[in-house]
Amino acid sequence: MAELTYPAKSRSTAFAIALHEADIREMQRGDKISASTDQMSEINFTTLIRSGQAGSGVTKVHRISNDFLVDGQSLLELLDRASSSESDLMGCFVQGFSKENGEAAERLCLRANSDTNSGRVKIYVCPECGDIGCGAYTVRVSRDGADFVWSDFAYENGYEDARAISGVGPYLFAALRYESVVESLRTI
Repeated sequence: MAELTYPAKSRSTAFAIALHEADIREMQRGDKISASTDQMSEINFTTLIRSGQAGSGVTKVHRISNDFLVDGQSLLELLDRASSSESDLMGCFVQGFSKENGEAAERLCLRANSDTNSGRVKIYVCPECGDIGCGAYTVRVSRDGADFVWSDFAYENGYEDARAISGVGPYLFAALRYESVVESLRTI
């Protein structure tokens, strides 16, 4: 039987739920999984610019959006590397889309329901239309006491089963810093 090891000061069982599907499969095979649940991650963001271009019948819309930084690393790059792809996605907060930015902030702070069938929240979306049908990176957002947890990352398109992305997260964020960063992105 698999052994799940937690630090002496375990945050709660929320992280046990937050383990990726791949980790659970490893546990079922008998591998030992160690979850560092007391480790707080730092959340921040940087500007993500997608240059527009037109020509030869192809148009790419110029977009300015966010890229989440987790412990100083680009989350988009981490997800691309873990899923062995190079996505053309933008962050869920986009310059010029104040209504949609407000909706994204509400979902990320768990004040509104997810808009995906899986219950995850879209964090990187299609830069042309923002629709999940073109593909999106998503995350399960939950609370552990006052803090926020990001876990169960996946690539979704709304018409196929979500593809779990292992090797990224789970991340635990202090509530005040998390809410401050998310709220600041409403006005990108």
